[in-house]
Amino acid sequence: PVTWRDHLDDDDNIKESWMNRVQEVVDYAVERDFYVIINMHHDGGGDPKFGAWVIENAQSDYDKFYARYSKMWKQIAERFKNYSDHIIFESLNEVGFDKIKNSQGEEEAFALLNRINQDFVDIIRESGGNNQKRHLLIAGYWTDVAETCKPYYKMPQDKTENRLIVSVHYYTPYEFCIVGSQKTWGSDSDVKLMTDKMNLMKKHFVDKGYPVIIGEYSGGGSNKEFIYFSEYLTKLCNDMGAACFLWDNGG
Repeated sequence: PVTWRDHLDDDDNIKESWMNRVQEVVDYAVERDFYVIINMHHDGGGDPKFGAWVIENAQSDYDKFYARYSKMWKQIAERFKNYSDHIIFESLNEVGFDKIKNSQGEEEAFALLNRINQDFVDIIRESGGNNQKRHLLIAGYWTDVAETCKPYYKMPQDKTENRLIVSVHYYTPYEFCIVGSQKTWGSDSDVKLMTDKMNLMKKHFVDKGYPVIIGEYSGGGSNKEFIYFSEYLTKLCNDMGAACFLWDNGG
């Protein structure tokens, strides 16, 4: 997860020192044969007072949004264009357009995300080097499983076949994973809810040839409860061929 917003000059050029640092960390991983997902993380989040810009800008002035978004991704793509397929680019992080959803309708809100994802694919594919065939991670609506499985969500068109992956996160139930008001996990209804959501992803994407990455998941409760939650999710993902990654914020 990379924060770019704090490291731009007035013309939206990524500062060389920051790009060098990102590359340094990427190289640590690549030298050890790891895979790395490079995303635009906190730029897209829901905290505009701290500098997040994607959601507000895309809703208010798409041309202005695209000018910055494309310029940033072109710089990132150029820096890493000769890296192997161990590098994956992800279009956005936890982005949805509820202002549009509430004023114009759900279809229009999804259409905006679909547009950004398509522009992302086109930008990367046109940037040369291995980017012409690199695997790309395509952000779901709010990276939410249920939202992303709605019919309004569309995967982009890509001139390179079989190189798009769907990105979602898993924090369900919210009361257990985020708030902490639910202290236990593992009832029949808990297990059914998780199983149903993973089956939904399998039906809508895996069975249609799109791999799935759950780029974040976490939970609460006691160690025992959290381990069971994590184990069950990991097993369901493994069974359908999806990869899932624990989000550890230090807690």
